[in-house]
Amino acid sequence: MVTFVAVENPSGLLGFKRRGVLTDDNKVSDPIHVDKKHAVNPTTYKEHVYAERDAYFRARKPDWVRGKNLAEDLIHDTNDNVNTVVKLTKMVQSHPDMRVLMCSSVESLTKYIVNYIATNAGTQIDTLIIYGHGGADSMNVGLGRIGGAGLSALQEARDDKDEEQEAKVMKMRAMAGMEPRESSKQKKLARTREISVDNKDRWLAAMQGLAGHVTTRADTGCFHLFLMACSIGEETGKPSHQSLVNVAAKALRGVLPESVAVAAPKDTVTDDEMFALINNLPTVCEAVANEDAFLGKVQLVTCVEV
Repeated sequence: MVTFVAVENPSGLLGFKRRGVLTDDNKVSDPIHVDKKHAVNPTTYKEHVYAERDAYFRARKPDWVRGKNLAEDLIHDTNDNVNTVVKLTKMVQSHPDMRVLMCSSVESLTKYIVNYIATNAGTQIDTLIIYGHGGADSMNVGLGRIGGAGLSALQEARDDKDEEQEAKVMKMRAMAGMEPRESSKQKKLARTREISVDNKDRWLAAMQGLAGHVTTRADTGCFHLFLMACSIGEETGKPSHQSLVNVAAKALRGVLPESVAVAAPKDTVTDDEMFALINNLPTVCEAVANEDAFLGKVQLVTCVEV
């Protein structure tokens, strides 16, 4: 039984992929320079997409970015995550049932796991940990620190009849590959880069590829999903059954053959909490199954669907 740890790769938006399961000997630690472009002289359709994205994100300069623009912020964020992955790949040596990967969408997350299983016959996954940026009832999987690109932002603009804001959100989603554009080829590139209540159908469809490879942990009788992003479980005033943790558990139980336990932090999380989770995974999983889990002082909001 295997635990997969998936760390967000925001620079995948710009074409900088780190494919498959990663180890400490495959140059995973190589940083990306902020000025580097994936396709300087694009010739293929995909290279043109990455070049267009690069230009779009370099033209956007909100005051919160690290560096000069959004593209540099995505790269800075990726380099930070690469440092985390380097530590994780070393930790895996003491946890032989764990595998580490980086993903820029829910689709790439699923693909890398399925590809690994295809070449490692008999592998089954009992725990999935996803590490990225987030907020109340939402986490990014490939957008880094970019906010305001989710379906909730789009719906809010539509509810407010704010056509200008709606167009901005749609443009961001299209440039991030989250919505199909006019070209029929681009429709094949539409990706799910957030996990939220609003886009449940999208991320659930992407994760269905894991259904035939999921099993339960012997210690809890559940398949475990940890959404390790800041404040996902923060109280919003909504009924608990509308929270992402509850919606995710119920949705996954509907497509997976096993009982499901989902957990997410109520407060800010850092690498420290991630490493604590990995080093104490059996204990934390048992606490999650009993719906009373903490990582140090950080409470995990939990939901179990049997």
